[in-house]
Amino acid sequence: MATLRFIQAPEQAEKEEDRQRTQEQKIFLALHETKTYAEIAADFNLSTKALSKLVTQKIYPMAGIKTRRDLFQESLLRIPRWHLEALCKEYCFTKKERLTFFLMIRKPQFKRGEIASELHSSDATIRNHMHSIYKKMAIAETGTKHWTMVIFQVYKTWQTAQERSTHERP
Repeated sequence: MATLRFIQAPEQAEKEEDRQRTQEQKIFLALHETKTYAEIAADFNLSTKALSKLVTQKIYPMAGIKTRRDLFQESLLRIPRWHLEALCKEYCFTKKERLTFFLMIRKPQFKRGEIASELHSSDATIRNHMHSIYKKMAIAETGTKHWTMVIFQVYKTWQTAQERSTHERP
């Protein structure tokens, strides 16, 4: 993984390219000032959406800063297997739907094709399993991403189960 190198003074630079800060380094430094995203984006002739994407996908990982997405994915990994298995029984998932469901939760960064290759199935088969999962979980046909709705529903049920277990302890 690449790291951001900061040169404090020109004499510290080993090469000519070290004397010039990269755009990512300049943006990283600008983030520590009191400027807003809109002001930083205007300074670098970027849209705020492009700046946000650059920051979350390139600058934060290079600096070792975790994004909300990273933190959420880590929290999904903490959901115990027994809770996921209980949900599978509750929603009466078939064996293939269970496998698809587990990969949807444990590997949220996977696309449908990656899940298909992981399970040695076709993309269409996985799509059918996913639609069956959505239907069994009573996720309505809306414009929002169904997959995200499944993940949030699982996370919410786990949070509720945790709260109940802490209230039951003496």
